Amino acid sequence: MLRTGKRKVFAINPMASARYRDRHSVSRKKSDPGDALVLANILRTDMHAHRPLPQDSELARAVAVLARAQQDAVWNRQQIANQLRSLLRDYYPAALMVTVRWARSTNTNERARPGVDARQR
Repeated sequence: MLRTGKRKVFAINPMASARYRDRHSVSRKKSDPGDALVLANILRTDMHAHRPLPQDSELARAVAVLARAQQDAVWNRQQIANQLRSLLRDYYPAALMVTVRWARSTNTNERARPGVDARQR
């Protein structure tokens, strides 16, 4: 999200940030405003020691879009399964019990494996 804008994004090692924080603060207490100030001071004083992240390629952006679409599909599938389970529990509990028994009977030990005949198990 940061990289879609026009500003440069720098990768700063968390340990380096902690060391800078120790130099400027006696208490080892962390805070968002304090961390922002430390990061700004790191780049203000030592920008030459840190490199900006390169821009994403078209391929990287395409992979990000596909990964997000896959994640959304998995979340939608789970949400629909949860809705179906809830509706079955409310309106047709017998069907829910059948699916629970079926799921228990098809555990990983009893599933058909490629290349293994049922008689060999």
